[in-house]
Amino acid sequence: MSDAANAVNVLGNDAYRKKDFAEAIEQYKKAIEMNPTNIFFHNSLAAVYFETKQFEECVKVCEKANGIDNEHTDNFAKARSRTLAGLAEHSKGIVKALSWFHRSLSEFRDQELIKKIKEMTDQLEEAQRLAYVNPQLSQEERNTGDDYYEKEDFKSAMLHYNEAVKRDPENAVLYSVRAKCWTKLMEFQRGLEECNLCIKKTRNAVIEGYNVAVSICLETEEISKADEYLNISLKLNPTHLESLALYRKLINKKESIWNVLPPVSTLLIRRTTTFDEFIKGNPITRKMKIWGLQLALDHYYFWLSGICETNNFRLLYVGNLDGVEEIGMMVLFRTKRIALGVSRKAFDLGLSISCEHHEASLIQHFMCQFCDGITTSMTSFNEHLSICQLKPSSTIIQISKEIEMSGFETNF
Repeated sequence: MSDAANAVNVLGNDAYRKKDFAEAIEQYKKAIEMNPTNIFFHNSLAAVYFETKQFEECVKVCEKANGIDNEHTDNFAKARSRTLAGLAEHSKGIVKALSWFHRSLSEFRDQELIKKIKEMTDQLEEAQRLAYVNPQLSQEERNTGDDYYEKEDFKSAMLHYNEAVKRDPENAVLYSVRAKCWTKLMEFQRGLEECNLCIKKTRNAVIEGYNVAVSICLETEEISKADEYLNISLKLNPTHLESLALYRKLINKKESIWNVLPPVSTLLIRRTTTFDEFIKGNPITRKMKIWGLQLALDHYYFWLSGICETNNFRLLYVGNLDGVEEIGMMVLFRTKRIALGVSRKAFDLGLSISCEHHEASLIQHFMCQFCDGITTSMTSFNEHLSICQLKPSSTIIQISKEIEMSGFETNF
């Protein structure tokens, strides 16, 4: 009987190759009648039904195939049957198809099928997410969240804000609202992440996102980040009232940093010599350690920018200084003259200073003593002298040049 059934199955295969699907179906059915426990015959019939888009018939045949006792099947054949059923169900919906595909994987780990399941799962999740979107319900959830926010029940407010975002995920304002709530829960980093989401979602409501980010950065004393966010906010709308208020708050914060002084006891100890006496034993270089300020690490740059233009220095390091065992900064200045001016101000404020050896480069830098213009050749330097806007008009004798071996790039 088995040989006869195989012969009939071969006839079905021939008809299938010739795309004579009606004949193939007839022969495969005969083969199944002759040997109903051969899962390969069932799979062949299911394949024809799938090819001819008779998906319901395909699934029925696959279900019969999967009901065959395991003694008469192998894992691969059963997996193929379930895969065919899944493909057929996919035409009607993803959920049933995924069910068949997962059953198929339980019999045989096919990498292509795993990839297919991942793609379909993503499609299903996206479809479910979109089906959940409802701007009207989102607004209701936000309103409820606002009520809890006003009552200072921030945890309850967050639950409703989360639901509002799920209901309307493209509404950028919701992310800035949720960011404010995170700050009330002292989750500043999560609040900043929400602000960045708000900014990415749309260009129409980003000012709110930027301004909440500024508030968070001021709260965490990340002054440089606050500066970046606020600059963009003011570019978008220079007259925005909230942005201007934050600008004043940021300036006050910077000024409070610039005005920080060492403890009085430290000042009294250090005032045993004058600055002129100090530099006789400590020749000024462009590389310098400065310490003695009671500042957060992020504030050193802004303190220094209060006594020196930012294009005239490069902050190399802030933290524990080697050989000092105190918190301070390592700075590289554009010229020795600038380093001298900063060191005098720092000394007068009672700070500690240490000039460090600075490795020379192989590039000669020619610097104008009036505008600090830098060139890298004598020819360029002489050309500069003729156009220098700051040189005295009475005589060029006062123009001098300082030729130094410096580690600075010319675009410092």
